[in-house]
Amino acid sequence: MMNALLPVSFGCLLAVSVAKAETYPAKYDKLDIEELLNKEDKVIIFSRCLLDDTVCSESALKLKG
Repeated sequence: MMNALLPVSFGCLLAVSVAKAETYPAKYDKLDIEELLNKEDKVIIFSRCLLDDTVCSESALKLKG
């Protein structure tokens, strides 16, 4: 019985991963994370925005979603 469950379980996992891959949002594809992390002032602005600690800039709001 365990041998029969393995292919079924694998098939279910494969179906879920394919479904998730098709629904990936492309809105962060153009975000240059290295550029962002190299600018301390931007890191602070984005962090405070994500923590609801301040008013967000337009680009920080896009990241926040």
